[in-house]
Amino acid sequence: MSFTADSAVVRASAGARSIAILDLLSAALKRSSAALDGILTVALCGSLGRLEATPESDIDCIIVLRSGVAAAAVEGALRAIAEVFATVPLRAAKSDGIYRQPVAVDALLDPGALGSLSETPATFGKRIQLLLDARPVYDADAFVDLQSAIVDWYSSDFLEADPTASWTYLLNDLAAKQLITRLHIREIQIGEHV
Repeated sequence: MSFTADSAVVRASAGARSIAILDLLSAALKRSSAALDGILTVALCGSLGRLEATPESDIDCIIVLRSGVAAAAVEGALRAIAEVFATVPLRAAKSDGIYRQPVAVDALLDPGALGSLSETPATFGKRIQLLLDARPVYDADAFVDLQSAIVDWYSSDFLEADPTASWTYLLNDLAAKQLITRLHIREIQIGEHV
């Protein structure tokens, strides 16, 4: 695809649209903060996180629960978040997608998951998205702290022992994310030609 003035306008328009939606959601969630007990942070990723949202975009949302909080304990908070998201002109996340369920901060930072092949794709995907293209819409300070904790989590097994060691776990996870993305794109392309 070549870069044209038209594509620059579309990108600028998508960027402005994304920023407006992020600002709207941030303000609305801040007003709803009393109802968000148990929620550590809320971030948006995907097209909104990349500032590429179009009218056809959906809401890829990562809701992170505070340590020790179960999803059942925050049903009211999840409803409040859904009500806020319903006010923007975007589709809800796919009903079977990873963005429909909250993730516990404890799961994101579980030492036993480091380098594990048995971790759920939803937890893995959310952790990577939090580092790659997520943008906070609720409690930005907690979001930044969480990103730092995730980076520390990736380094916990080796940097303390050997500061010259490589970031093997993070690099492997980034490579896996790239492979998963390529396979997903290929599935879409195959589906379009069937």
